[in-house]
Amino acid sequence: MNQFNTLQVAPASTHVKMIWDQAVEYCKNLNVDGYSDWYLPSVDEIKTIQEADMNTVYWTSSEAPWVSNLSALYFCFSNGNALRADDFMKSGELFVRAVRKVV
Repeated sequence: MNQFNTLQVAPASTHVKMIWDQAVEYCKNLNVDGYSDWYLPSVDEIKTIQEADMNTVYWTSSEAPWVSNLSALYFCFSNGNALRADDFMKSGELFVRAVRKVV
């Protein structure tokens, strides 16, 4: 659980690298510990993940439509910034951490 006890983070064994569209589908189709309601977190949600690798960059579900429908935001834990994927758009491979809401 994260600091607000509202999100559960998928185990590190599900921590994989892929392009953005695959990341969205991967999270949506993930089934871990009997739960199948996983999803790619938004920028605000991913900021609450405390067990993330500080040297890793993660995709978020937050898109950047002001640039184009080909760009999304990624989050860098080492500096705490959400950045726009301009260099490679959604076709670049970044790491993914799935989350699910805990009621």
